[in-house]
Amino acid sequence: MNSAEQNKSPDYLLIKTITDDAKKQAEQIIADAEKDAELIIKKAKKQAEQIKAQAEKKADSEAELIKRRILSGVHLEIKQDLLREREKLINRVIDSVLEKLDKLRTSKTYADILESLIVEGAAALGTERILICSGEAEKKILTDTKLRQLEKRIFSDQKVKVKLELSGETEKEGGVLLTSPDRTRSFDNRFSARVKRILPDLRLEIVKKLEKEFGPVLMSQAKAGEL
Repeated sequence: MNSAEQNKSPDYLLIKTITDDAKKQAEQIIADAEKDAELIIKKAKKQAEQIKAQAEKKADSEAELIKRRILSGVHLEIKQDLLREREKLINRVIDSVLEKLDKLRTSKTYADILESLIVEGAAALGTERILICSGEAEKKILTDTKLRQLEKRIFSDQKVKVKLELSGETEKEGGVLLTSPDRTRSFDNRFSARVKRILPDLRLEIVKKLEKEFGPVLMSQAKAGEL
């Protein structure tokens, strides 16, 4: 490992190790497959020598087809292995995003973030009364005074009167789940739901960054509709 790589982050080194291993495995699989294919070709040629010239030509063609089929299967296996490694990396990044979002719950800026989540959810829900399901950290912020302020903000922004109430339920994660009193309508603005909504774009951005760092080998199928 050179001095430049020593300065890279642990995630960078982990991804590079996985990529290097994948490349070595790919080279070994291809080498073994080519040896097997050569044995098949030799056997086919030996049989071809015992028949007429026309049959010999046909045997060579069949041997070539066999080789192509074997290599095609090997390449598919390699792609599948690389895709599995890619998914592991993407899931690690997504888990990291969720961890960072969860840490926001103890930050000074979380009150503003929470207000925005509620205002956004109220606009999407469109009911006069809204139950707010949240965690303990959120309940400490959402006092009666804060709820009344939010009602005024919603009316000012959307010209709609709403009544905000805290639900007796307690969520484990950050963000809020807004529902109508009869629970027939809901808008999920919990952290996991927000990440899920932006997941296609998030995954594409992750793939682009990994591809930029390590080239297209690990991300070979990223743009082929398998994101």
